[in-house]
Amino acid sequence: MKLMAWNSQGLGGALTANQLKELCQLHSPQLIFLSETKNQLCRIDFIRRFVGMDFCLVVDPIGIAGGLAVLWKRSINVCLIRSCSFFIEVEIKDDESGYAWRLINLYASSIDSVRKLQWDELVRYRQQSSAEWMIWGDFNDLLDVDEKQGGRRRETWSLKVFRDFVTNLGVVDLGFTSYSFTWVNRRRGNRQIKERLDRALVSPGWRLHYDKSKLQHLFAVGSDHMVLLLDTNPPKFTGQRQFRFDNRWTSDAECKEVIRKSWQVGMRGSKMFDVFHRIRNTRSKLRIWSKARNFNARRKINEVQNQLKEIGDERVYGDMEQIWALEKDLGDAWVQEEKCWRQKARISWMIEGDRNTSFFHVKVTQRRKRNTISGIQDLRGNWCENQEDIAKEFVMYFEDLFKSDGTNHICKVIDSIKAQPSVGDNVINSGSSHSYSYGGFAEFRLWPW
Repeated sequence: MKLMAWNSQGLGGALTANQLKELCQLHSPQLIFLSETKNQLCRIDFIRRFVGMDFCLVVDPIGIAGGLAVLWKRSINVCLIRSCSFFIEVEIKDDESGYAWRLINLYASSIDSVRKLQWDELVRYRQQSSAEWMIWGDFNDLLDVDEKQGGRRRETWSLKVFRDFVTNLGVVDLGFTSYSFTWVNRRRGNRQIKERLDRALVSPGWRLHYDKSKLQHLFAVGSDHMVLLLDTNPPKFTGQRQFRFDNRWTSDAECKEVIRKSWQVGMRGSKMFDVFHRIRNTRSKLRIWSKARNFNARRKINEVQNQLKEIGDERVYGDMEQIWALEKDLGDAWVQEEKCWRQKARISWMIEGDRNTSFFHVKVTQRRKRNTISGIQDLRGNWCENQEDIAKEFVMYFEDLFKSDGTNHICKVIDSIKAQPSVGDNVINSGSSHSYSYGGFAEFRLWPW
């Protein structure tokens, strides 16, 4: 599912309309949120037809300021929840997974005092709902001083209101790929200012469900804001999965024996080659063993819960031992799952037994987001996002980095080294070998033929 958000700064011009149509043709979004439309329903409806959307929701501007619109295709289920002067909330149901969630399309005021009142209203409003959700759009504020380049530097204290708003909502920043800023004041030289005013904030439950989601900043003409493009299910990378040792294996007595036997299988060659072979063999054997032992705690939890559900209300005295055994297995599986997510999250300051699985899940997804390479710029300045192209660029870069360019001046290098006989060697008749040391660094033999 692809969604797009853009502060268009007016939809009256042909340039903006054509840019929006091109973005739709390139990325095929199923929903578009437009802020600062500065136009009434009739113009928005024309834009809807022009870009190929089926439905729209509109909040008219006040005079020639503001204005919101949500456009979507019939392939996505959208239901209006609430609208006001600065946001439109809709419920979206994902047909692929049946997952329903709330989307708040926001355009916050550029006036600090008004924006603070908007934050307070949103916090009170969200406290009345328990649904998973995302809020995105133009927030007109920063979370970090590094989100601004040029102009007067923002002081940390000036970010407190927006940071408190994010904390009170209990949301996390979805992050982004490509360009770091979403707004520029279109001035030159030292007067140019860039800021990240547009973003997406999501609830932990939403982040866990769409853990592979990707938000991009796209360049667009007709506005000084960039476009937000969200893909909740980007293409998967089909490369080989990296081997990682699972801490849960250490609780199984067979693990030590598998490692011991695998490590004993050596290979003739240098010591480093032998060590490399032993590590590779041990890794392979551990993979096979772990699959056979089935360390998937989540699958075990589901199986035990289904068995307990089948017993249900038919519990009799004779079944209690079976129930106790299943409950013990369920508790052990929960412990194993917590260990797994603790290792993935790399959280070492919590003691064993802390039931914070959802916390670990969010930490893992945030770390995966930081570790994901969504795109790189090649040596020609082109932006690559295809995984195969990214892999090729890395290979080409390091091959070029460690490749010798050769030299045509080796004789000059050798001539600059002073030659002298080695200590303890005698220069004898011409039929014997001669040993020379150049500067005390290297010794080699010259044979007279």
